[in-house]
Amino acid sequence: MDVHVSNLQNLQPLLENVVAEKTPKTPAQKTMRKAFKGTAHLSKLLPTGTVLIFQTLSPLFTHQGQCKTVSNKVMTIVLLSLCSISCFVLSFTDSFRDERGKVRYGVASANGIWVMDALVKLPAEEAQKYRLRFIDFLHAFMSILVFLAIALFDGSVVSCFAPKPSEETKELLMILPVGIGTVCSLFFVAFPTQRHGIGFPLSQEAQKYRLRFIDFLHAFMSILVFLAIALFDGSVVSCFAPKPSEETKELLMILPVGIGTVCSLFFVAFPTQRHGIGFPLSRN
Repeated sequence: MDVHVSNLQNLQPLLENVVAEKTPKTPAQKTMRKAFKGTAHLSKLLPTGTVLIFQTLSPLFTHQGQCKTVSNKVMTIVLLSLCSISCFVLSFTDSFRDERGKVRYGVASANGIWVMDALVKLPAEEAQKYRLRFIDFLHAFMSILVFLAIALFDGSVVSCFAPKPSEETKELLMILPVGIGTVCSLFFVAFPTQRHGIGFPLSQEAQKYRLRFIDFLHAFMSILVFLAIALFDGSVVSCFAPKPSEETKELLMILPVGIGTVCSLFFVAFPTQRHGIGFPLSRN
């Protein structure tokens, strides 16, 4: 009998003992995979939400870069400070699923994670996965640098604090943000974060991935948000409308804010559940 069972096991080995062979990838597939992974890490770590808020408010606070009063400069400095703090703090946020499957958000601590939205405590062993690490401070610092580099590309901010820059200053403002962005990008790719903070919701375990009508609405709204940001870019506006009329100027001030407000309310009311490139899933 034992011999018969042994023969059956040899003929039909258990599935858990079978090691699936890896499908060989072509050089092009390997390159694309690495590119997608790098893009995902960068998209996750760059302060996208904070930048969107900054680019929406900076033209208003700086009065299109003119900064006619001291209050304009003060408000711009406050905006830069708050956005920098936001980049720093959000680098320490993380999320997990509780026993009922609900996503809980928290802030990493020395002993684990401090849950903000519920009185939920993780087991000690599980909490250790979310504890504060030295790399988190590096990610937070790099996020601030990336945000400041993006701020240096903002024509309104530069015109506010340096209305008549010298040639050396102009050259520095061109090189410095690119250098910061390159160094930080290489760091993010080399040392990607494992955190899944606020703004990166976990997907449902049994979620269906079929195409839905809401996906088209999200895609359309994303285009509108991008175009609103483009309308705030002085270089783009000057290229297509070098001498805009007063009505056009007023329209360029109101239209992007209106689009941003409507799209923001839509995204809050109907958040996406997709987890595409740039939004990698957290650890289980």
